This record gives sequence, C-alpha cells and structure tokens, in this order.
Amino acid sequence: MKNEMMTPWSAFSLSLLGFSIPVCPGDCRVKLTKLEFEVFLYLHEHENKPITRASLIEKVWGAKYAGSHAVEAVARSLRKRLGSRAAAIETIRNVGYRFHQDCKWP
Repeated sequence: MKNEMMTPWSAFSLSLLGFSIPVCPGDCRVKLTKLEFEVFLYLHEHENKPITRASLIEKVWGAKYAGSHAVEAVARSLRKRLGSRAAAIETIRNVGYRFHQDCKWP
C-alpha cells in the first residue's frame, strides 16, 4: 500500500510496531493488536471488495481453520476500536466482510 494515497482516511492512522496505515479523518491514533492490524490491512488493501471469512483465515491466520468464530471476534473488536467509524467494515451475510473508505462520517 502506498502512504501517499489521498483518501478520506489519510489524515488518521493506525499504528502497530512502527507501522502506520491510513484509517480515517482526524488527528488521533488507535491501538490495535497484531491480528486486528493484519485483518484491517487485508480489508483495506481489498477495499470495496467482498472478502470471505475463509480468505481472511487463510491470508491472515495462515491456516485453513482458525476456530469457528475467530474472524467474527476480531471484526467485532476492530469495529469497537474504530468507534464511530466502525461502519467502514461492513458484514456481508453468509460471505464475510467489505471495507469502505467512503463511508459516511458521523
């Protein structure tokens, strides 16, 4: 991902172990676990595209099976940390998730 990308998310970043990626407007930071960061990054890199739970497990966890509710638990935790911008991570029933950079800000 390119840091010079200008999107509505460019002014706000998530940081983990020295890495930063754009998240949303404003001058604030959100602390994430390594797993939350990796899920967010994968969704962000595939913005506006539906991502299956199986794909997330394979690409982020590196396994065929990570537990029945592992993806849901991380998505829920990630949304909680994003607060009012949680709507950027959309659940697609019976499929998985989709990240929207152009979600409406409260």
